[in-house]
Amino acid sequence: MLAACLPGSQSHITVIKNPKANIIEKPAIPLKHVRTIPLRLANNVFNLDPISAAVENDSNVYLYDKFLCQVRKLDREYKFLDTIDINSAYKSWKVKKTRRPAFLKYGRDNRLYIYDPVMQSLLNIDPQGSLIKRPGHVPFVDQVVISPFGIVLVPIVKEKGIAFKNLGENAYYYWIKDFQNEFLFFKQDGANQFSGEELFQVCCHYDYCVDGRLIVFNQYSSRMIVINRRGDQLFNKSLLPNEALDSYHRELASRETEIKDKVIPFFYNPFFDPTEKCLYVQTRIKMGTQQWRSLLYVFSNDGILKKRMAFAGFDNQYVNFMTKNNRDFLVLVNKKIHVFKEET
Repeated sequence: MLAACLPGSQSHITVIKNPKANIIEKPAIPLKHVRTIPLRLANNVFNLDPISAAVENDSNVYLYDKFLCQVRKLDREYKFLDTIDINSAYKSWKVKKTRRPAFLKYGRDNRLYIYDPVMQSLLNIDPQGSLIKRPGHVPFVDQVVISPFGIVLVPIVKEKGIAFKNLGENAYYYWIKDFQNEFLFFKQDGANQFSGEELFQVCCHYDYCVDGRLIVFNQYSSRMIVINRRGDQLFNKSLLPNEALDSYHRELASRETEIKDKVIPFFYNPFFDPTEKCLYVQTRIKMGTQQWRSLLYVFSNDGILKKRMAFAGFDNQYVNFMTKNNRDFLVLVNKKIHVFKEET
């Protein structure tokens, strides 16, 4: 939950010290726990430290294990199918063999993309597990955007704004001019160590919509921007539910000394579901003196709160939402992946 400030120059920071709630929540719907994916998937096949997941068109599931630098491919019933060893893709490269983070994304071109920030590379894997190509140097960013046609877009700082560069050529898309990085409640001196590049990495989440629009979500202000390819902003609004905002404010106030040069996102683990055209974001709400509840908020792509959901039976635990598989929700708790079901 904590993202440490990094050294750099101050860049376009606005601190909103007295934000106003603009959404009233309804009671949370409980998500039912239906299974735990076992650590032992097959003979001599284990999950030791899974950190990333992706879903292949609501069917096969891919899990990346940080300890082993391997991807486990499971079927829709979470039975083991295959292993993809990302180290083998580098061949003669001198590469760290274990304990390396990487992040999965299944593209709408039916290929698995594995972003390896340590090696600054993006691996492109076909459904059979074969390496298709490995693009050249990928800048160190938190994420890349994959278009339905397999175009890789990387966010960059451009003339006091943010734009997305086609990795294969010098073409720019979705340019947001004079982009403001907003922080809720944080004092100016708590945020001014970010450089412009670092702000775009740690603050924002980006996802490609099926109709060619791009969603940009700032985790520290809960601002959602929808932009078309020409750069026209179709939607720009902070999503501030009343209970989440109140709990967030109280948490920051109680931890002011402890936090110091760190910042806590308002919403985290953003995930865009292209089928439902909804944005899923996670937060924790303090229910009592020592009681915390992890919640998923579901917003339409025009900023309407459709519902919120709670992970039944997992209060007071750090629950990290990973991905959605049809009506299943995969979450990580203490290095174990649990499956919750949204009841119809």
